[in-house]
Amino acid sequence: MDDVGRAADDIVRSGDELADGSVALPHVPQPVPAGRVASLGDDIEKASAALVDQHVADLSDEDAYRVIELSCTATDWLEVGAADSLAEAVEKVMVNEGGSGTLRNRVEDLSDDLAAARTSGDTVSILASFAVCEAVDAG
Repeated sequence: MDDVGRAADDIVRSGDELADGSVALPHVPQPVPAGRVASLGDDIEKASAALVDQHVADLSDEDAYRVIELSCTATDWLEVGAADSLAEAVEKVMVNEGGSGTLRNRVEDLSDDLAAARTSGDTVSILASFAVCEAVDAG
């Protein structure tokens, strides 16, 4: 889970710190309040562990890693298939498969899901899924 913790911290660092100490993540409607910035990475890491455990608790570490890796890959390709145009599909492939995409591009791609989040718990869960896949992608 150390890789997930690093990915969670990367998510927080990808935002822009505002004068009041809050952090604006790219394309997320509400900034993360200053009081939550310090704990956001830990919250994402804990949610990530809970998310992973519920699906792979009975598997070996190697099998669990494979299940998570395949799940993340399937989600990436689902996004490609849902693209509105060939250009958008190519962009998704480049970002998801490590082409010209950067962490900031991938965080920007979270905007639709995060905009639909109704609670801070939803937001943390969405970010946890992202952090798990970032950790898997990092190897």
